[in-house]
Amino acid sequence: MEMNQSHNRPSRLLIVSNRLPFTVVERDGELTIEPSSGGLVSGLAAYLDAVGASGGPTPDYLWAGWPGGTVHETAKPRLKELAQSRFNAYPVFLSKEEMENFYYGFCNSTIWPLFHYFPSYAVYEPEYWETYVRVNRTFCQALMEVIRPDDVIWVHDYQLMLLPGMLREQLPGANIGFFLHIPFPSYEIFRLLPRKWGTALLEGLLGANLVGFHTHDYTRYFLRSVLRILGHEHNMGQILVRDRVVQAETFPMGIDFDRYWHAVSEPRVQAERQALKTKVLAGVKVVLSIDRLDYTKGIINRLKGYRLFLEQHPEWHRKVVLALVVIPSRVGVGRYRETKEHIDELVGRINGEFGGLDWVPIIYQYRSLPFELLVAMYNISDVALVTPLRDGMNLIAKEYIATRTDRTGVLVLSEMAGSARELGEAVIINPNSLEEIADALHTALEMPRHEQMARNEAMQQRLRRYDVVAWAQSFTGDLRSIKQVQQRLKSKLLGPESLDRLVSDYNRADSRLVFLDYDGTLVPFVSDPQAAVPGESRLSEAVARCLFKLMAYKDEYEVARLHLAQDWSAALADEFPDGVRVRYHLHPPVLRALGLRHKLTLPSAWTDRLFRVLVALRRLRGTALDPFGRARVRRVERALITEYQALLDKALVGLGPETYERAVRLASLPDLIRGYEEVKLRSVERFRQEARALGF
Repeated sequence: MEMNQSHNRPSRLLIVSNRLPFTVVERDGELTIEPSSGGLVSGLAAYLDAVGASGGPTPDYLWAGWPGGTVHETAKPRLKELAQSRFNAYPVFLSKEEMENFYYGFCNSTIWPLFHYFPSYAVYEPEYWETYVRVNRTFCQALMEVIRPDDVIWVHDYQLMLLPGMLREQLPGANIGFFLHIPFPSYEIFRLLPRKWGTALLEGLLGANLVGFHTHDYTRYFLRSVLRILGHEHNMGQILVRDRVVQAETFPMGIDFDRYWHAVSEPRVQAERQALKTKVLAGVKVVLSIDRLDYTKGIINRLKGYRLFLEQHPEWHRKVVLALVVIPSRVGVGRYRETKEHIDELVGRINGEFGGLDWVPIIYQYRSLPFELLVAMYNISDVALVTPLRDGMNLIAKEYIATRTDRTGVLVLSEMAGSARELGEAVIINPNSLEEIADALHTALEMPRHEQMARNEAMQQRLRRYDVVAWAQSFTGDLRSIKQVQQRLKSKLLGPESLDRLVSDYNRADSRLVFLDYDGTLVPFVSDPQAAVPGESRLSEAVARCLFKLMAYKDEYEVARLHLAQDWSAALADEFPDGVRVRYHLHPPVLRALGLRHKLTLPSAWTDRLFRVLVALRRLRGTALDPFGRARVRRVERALITEYQALLDKALVGLGPETYERAVRLASLPDLIRGYEEVKLRSVERFRQEARALGF
């Protein structure tokens, strides 16, 4: 955790999520509090425990969120007291109506389907959006009651995407991180949101110092949307927003590996395991499917794929059982009720078509499983079938691998799950193909034991090395680093003292030259830079007032314009006050870029070389043929970046300024410059993101 320099102690970590790590129920004025489970709750709890057990000071943290139920006004003080004393938590209270429009409305009827690539399911209801804004504002107001000046604020998930921006308005110097636990969609999907909503969500996220995602694809999609909608470019994931740097980065969430690994040997888990193997699942191969009820999890396709497998491979009848566990979720949302009905229908149809008195192809449970039974199910299952149609990460796949203490078992995993980027040794399938699901089941059930062990050992090493503690430490460490970058940036920006000195020097000068940008200064920004021409829009009132104040100095003005179509000197002069001398010239980067017309292949060629290396690393990573250790890979990374910089320097050295006439003749100049910049940024960004995904 970050150190508070003034008190020489760790800064408090303020965790903010939609739900608290407990659920409260009020009956007849009495409050009942029960601990809740989930990937985020268990993951952050493991991280906090690890920090406390590291020999350092006890971690100082506070967890803020909704307590899971509506609480009467008179019971709120009592709940605050219990939450603080038992959970280090601070409840944010919401009404039943707010939760209806916020959680079931905008969060799960708009954002959830859209971000999971189900645009036809998304509902664009203005009342939902207004409630979403209001609830985020409620969270902000509640946090202002407990935030300390040195807090490290970590906001979680899609329910609170506006919150970082709201906090930034109140606390300009706060250290804020945000992590999105679901996919961030491509620009073409994100732009389906009404522009006002999409703009507000992106600006809200940019209120954070660090924005984290599970995979580099999600990071890339976010950066693309920021560019296309807000106009902010990035440099290796860093976005300059006014006087701040915002870093977008990839952090694939891990699990508490040791907890699952050691739980297998616990007596209660062994008792559950023995009961399952001798009674319910005796004498058959077990294919495990366990998921929360959700149309994004691909349970329907999973059942259809299993049916196709039974149809194609009758030799496996009475030798295999699909243990289907569906955990109730969001039962108040219509799409989820429809999904539940479809699952019930398919299970009955498959059992009726293929089963008999002595064998049922599917054992179906619609309930939550206690931890001991869950681990036992993981441990006895020969195959885990995880086939989401789209999933931010999917920790179930990782938990299954962590419980395979004998290193047997086969994971069949959808390529649409974020965890597929890390678990390449699994049997990877496209969840939309029933044939691939059926073939993967056959491959998994027939896979030799030695191959199962080789695959699982590689995945287990990776999951043990980058567990949930490493994930949280990586995020908070980068959050500290980006704060340091922010401090360095402030030293380069024009502060009050520098501004006073600049004004003083200007007033004392005998002659002055004022440089004015054109687009966005002398004329407003337009969608097409070529359309920003003199005569179509006069100088803005603010610029005009400033120029008239400066007229007394008889200064000389130069207008720098990036895109050049014709000589506008006369037209520009007409826009300035009388007596002001105006000269017109190209922006220096344009002049340098002109000489790169025939050298654009250099960065592209380097990119091609780089990706050949990365592909090789991806194929070998974690296998017996992996030639690179972690230190070696870092040296390779530095060498490639150095080589890239040398190529750019070589391309720029010796290029003199081009003549004005030559510049005018280059009609493709804007495309040339944009193309060069895209090659440069894309090559560096893709290298860094790919290297991150590979674990470097």
